[in-house]
Amino acid sequence: MRAESYNSLAVTALEPASGLTRYVAMAILVVAGSAVTAIAAQFRLDLPFTPVPITGQTFAVLLVGAVLGSRLGGAALLAYWGEGAIGLPVFAGGTGGWGVITGPTGGYIVGFIIAAFVVGWLAERGFDRHPLSAALAMFVGSIVIYVVGLPWLDHFFPGMALEFGLYPFIVGDAGKLLLAASLVPMGWAALRYVPGYQLAVPEPREKTAFAKQLPPLPWLYIGAAALLALGTILPWGAVGGGHDIGVTQAPGQVAIAAAVAAVALAIVPRIALALLAIALLVFGILLPTGVLSDRFVFDEGDAWNIVALIAGLIGVAALAAIALPKMTAKEAMRIGQFAVGALAGAAGFFRIAGILNESADFAFADLGAGLVVAPLAAVLLVSLSLLSQDEGAAEEASAAR
Repeated sequence: MRAESYNSLAVTALEPASGLTRYVAMAILVVAGSAVTAIAAQFRLDLPFTPVPITGQTFAVLLVGAVLGSRLGGAALLAYWGEGAIGLPVFAGGTGGWGVITGPTGGYIVGFIIAAFVVGWLAERGFDRHPLSAALAMFVGSIVIYVVGLPWLDHFFPGMALEFGLYPFIVGDAGKLLLAASLVPMGWAALRYVPGYQLAVPEPREKTAFAKQLPPLPWLYIGAAALLALGTILPWGAVGGGHDIGVTQAPGQVAIAAAVAAVALAIVPRIALALLAIALLVFGILLPTGVLSDRFVFDEGDAWNIVALIAGLIGVAALAAIALPKMTAKEAMRIGQFAVGALAGAAGFFRIAGILNESADFAFADLGAGLVVAPLAAVLLVSLSLLSQDEGAAEEASAAR
């Protein structure tokens, strides 16, 4: 049986266009997708123990694939590959040329093309309508990137591909994946400005019998947030050994802030999501100044990083300004809970990764009770957003009519 398919976000936005105008718009989208990837690639952080840098490329590849769909997304990344091949400075750190493509990281660049196509194909089957299903599609895309990139890297560093090209990036890629997955459904909310939006989404499904027996979702979110807050006042393992109360550590402070935001989202979702967007913008503005942490201070040699950061902040501000006025309360709650749960989970797993990296003889007790409770609560918070999908879809259809 053939899976039902839908247009991607970008193609749906082009529905009113026809003829030559439509094809020109598609060409512009392909060029824009390659440009977004090129800008994201300039946000680069070199690690001393691997030739593979941390960049924003993966985030851009997954986002471009989900927004543009399989054909346009794949074409955008193919164009990105071609631009770099002829020497344009579109790759990480403003590099370009055939030497980069044939070098140790060239396999990842080829993997970007295939991953964008795969994520776009899944998006065209409805995976991009909800943060969790979007995250699943992007997880598959991330696997594709590694499947292509790691064997290529192993050719240059035999036996070291996993250590150089996978392990250091798992937590960061998970965070980029979840961020991208939370943005795409906001784009669907923004499409309510486009006539015929209701034709682009799947029909609302009936609530399952299990969902009918549950308390109202806001109370479930508040319960998960309380569990997350409890985890932050329990002992967390520290990098290098020992334990400290979670809120005394930076990842624990992120988790407690996420718990507070989750409660606010359960009570006043649209206002809370707007405040979250503002907080993200303020955080992005202050981060490179050193006010928050001197680890991320940008100097005159980080011009590309600054450009990428500014572009990202403008994008977030524009998306929030367009999407939030058209977003229903349940949508705002669902997307916001997914985002804060993902943020808290990333903070917890980041600390776990640090402990694992520094421990010669790891034992489960090294994590501490809080570092078990908090990430599990974050996963619960993210998972609960799935339960609101049916109600949210029904409200979407009602609002679109």
